[in-house]
Amino acid sequence: MSYYKGGGCVEQYLVYSSSMTTSEAISILYNKNSKDNLEEAALHLRDSIQRCFHNSPNLPWPPAANDLDNILPEKILPSELIKVLSLIITGNEDVEKSEKAKRVILSIAQVCFPLPCS
Repeated sequence: MSYYKGGGCVEQYLVYSSSMTTSEAISILYNKNSKDNLEEAALHLRDSIQRCFHNSPNLPWPPAANDLDNILPEKILPSELIKVLSLIITGNEDVEKSEKAKRVILSIAQVCFPLPCS
């Protein structure tokens, strides 16, 4: 529970059943907040992918090899998607650390982010 005390201060209290320990109550609260943060991050990433999809150039279908040669994945893919995949795969946001990791990350990102075709 949160109470506004005035002057920009908020007091928070954890209210829980007497049948559980303080440790259990804190654990439940932490897990709930973790889920909320994960959901918020996923929705933010989804919005970023959709925004980039709508702003990306149309390709002819089926695309010719030279149509694809002119597209650099790093320029089209959402930077948030690259960062998340890099964190998952390498444990680091810097995708440039390893050429192999960069290829894997960009390959997965391209599967997550199809280009619009006309």
